[in-house]
Amino acid sequence: MKISFAMREAGSIGTLIASRYQSVTQYSSEAYDTPISLLETNDRLLDAVVLDDRVGSPAELLRLVDLGLTARKRVLVMITGPAQRDMQALQDRGALISPALDDNALISWVAENLGLVATMTSTTKVLGFGSGKGGASKTTMACLTAEAFAYRGGKILMIENDLSNASLRRQFNFGREALPFTDLASRDDTRGWTTESVRSFIRSKQIVINGEQVSIDFLLGPSTAANLHDLKPHQWDALYQIAIQLGYDVVIYDCSPELARRPYPLKILEFGGSVVIPCPLGILEREGARNLMDMVREYQLPLDRCSLLYVEPEKGSVWGDQMPLIQKMATQQFPQVHQLSMIPRDARAISQAAKRQVETGQYWSPLAVAPNSKLAQAVWAYSDELAKAVDIDLPRTAPKRSWWQRSVFNRNKLVPATIVADGVMVPEPEVAG
Repeated sequence: MKISFAMREAGSIGTLIASRYQSVTQYSSEAYDTPISLLETNDRLLDAVVLDDRVGSPAELLRLVDLGLTARKRVLVMITGPAQRDMQALQDRGALISPALDDNALISWVAENLGLVATMTSTTKVLGFGSGKGGASKTTMACLTAEAFAYRGGKILMIENDLSNASLRRQFNFGREALPFTDLASRDDTRGWTTESVRSFIRSKQIVINGEQVSIDFLLGPSTAANLHDLKPHQWDALYQIAIQLGYDVVIYDCSPELARRPYPLKILEFGGSVVIPCPLGILEREGARNLMDMVREYQLPLDRCSLLYVEPEKGSVWGDQMPLIQKMATQQFPQVHQLSMIPRDARAISQAAKRQVETGQYWSPLAVAPNSKLAQAVWAYSDELAKAVDIDLPRTAPKRSWWQRSVFNRNKLVPATIVADGVMVPEPEVAG
């Protein structure tokens, strides 16, 4: 069923209907020009038109209704006031008319009159990584979470949402040939936003962790800010609803710190997802985390679906000694928020992975390069905590360490990892020094 919505909040209404009912393709705009264009260009693109009388003049509404009915399309109109005097004329023409309805009642009315069939509820879990400050380890922790969950058997999709600074593309070494999904946003409406079109932008990356190859899928942002097509709110809504219908276990959004411009962590909570808030212990980073939690509270969104992830400060920082006090303050001010364990900084593991990427031209995970580092072991433990906090059921448990590995871990000594050479696992050369 192909439906054009031309009404206030058309993107949200169309997106919700597409997510709740089977085989719905929706085209949304807050003006009559989109359905008129579709009907005049190729009326086979549409099966029905859903309108209200607030986005154009009564004369334009009558013309559009005539155009739709002449093309033998079903036309539904919600009358809120401006076209009240034309209600009888619209009914005489054959349009289905409703008085003003709230969103849920409107969706039910449209579904009933168009014979839509309810879809199965998605079991996909959605995680957003957000903060009110840049440089707060959001991307790093989003990537490590995706890698840990993928190793543990989850089918993972990562979505670039920090569109002014598309870190995932660089982090995982995707070239310019990997097209950004934001190309779909070149129009102001949601034409073209379907499961098939979004799926066509998905790119996969194979990663070796603990000697096993795992796969993560990506929807990438633009290669440069110059080609940026930012998402309108209704387009982001469409992306969210489509992503949870693609069959993934977990969808992970790497969110922008520009919360006023791109309030995606708030939208994720509004739509039923969860948010992880990385919180390095520095004062500015803590303030960024607090800003996001304050916004969640201000908008009356569920704080109990937020998790605070502490990140160790840089070596030599005085803030590391303040950890107990910081935890106590967070508990007092935001008691509903889950508090996760602290992730240690490990410059050696991160830099070794980056060095290997430069040398080979391929992405290397710190979990693979330094499997027994404090960072890797903390990430595996954190993956258990987070999965429990947000009710993610992963097929496999985290890797277990032998007594020898625990001894190495406790001394924070890196153990040589393994790499793939011609399809065969071989020992990695020792790093001098």
